[in-house]
Amino acid sequence: MTENTNNIIKRVTIGLRFPYSVCKDDEKDIFILSYNEALKSEFLRTLLENDFDINTYIDSDIYHEITIPFQLYKSIRYCDIEKLIRYWKGQETYYTEQGARCCQQDIAKLSRALLLSLDLDFVNQLDIDYPTDEMVRSIQKQKNEIRELRQTINSLQMQLEIQNEQSNQHQV
Repeated sequence: MTENTNNIIKRVTIGLRFPYSVCKDDEKDIFILSYNEALKSEFLRTLLENDFDINTYIDSDIYHEITIPFQLYKSIRYCDIEKLIRYWKGQETYYTEQGARCCQQDIAKLSRALLLSLDLDFVNQLDIDYPTDEMVRSIQKQKNEIRELRQTINSLQMQLEIQNEQSNQHQV
């Protein structure tokens, strides 16, 4: 029996390595994504678009491995990386977990380091739940600006009321 190679599904698989967060007791050393899943990271997109010509016909399975630079995941544990990958692949739904075994703040930090797309709902929610110090400062600055605008509006309204009242008294 001969195998028809035209009917074989070809795949592009991306393997991510986080060597400083993996030890021999961990279930896997490499986290696997499809090419399209990997493109949801602007960091990975840049690397992949430099390595692949997407217009080329895929005639065999392709496996491409990327070792993530340590500075992007420094102090982030294996279980936190694993959880992020599960969110990323749509295998789990993100919700704020109380007493979770994972550190959601580290997951948020890594999602930002990998420049995950804001098209992924969980990325937006992580940013809301665990904003960076810079985000907090920006929000505080915006709140202060809004407060100042409200004070200015109130002051202008009072001045307008006084002018209207004076105008009414002069007409009488």
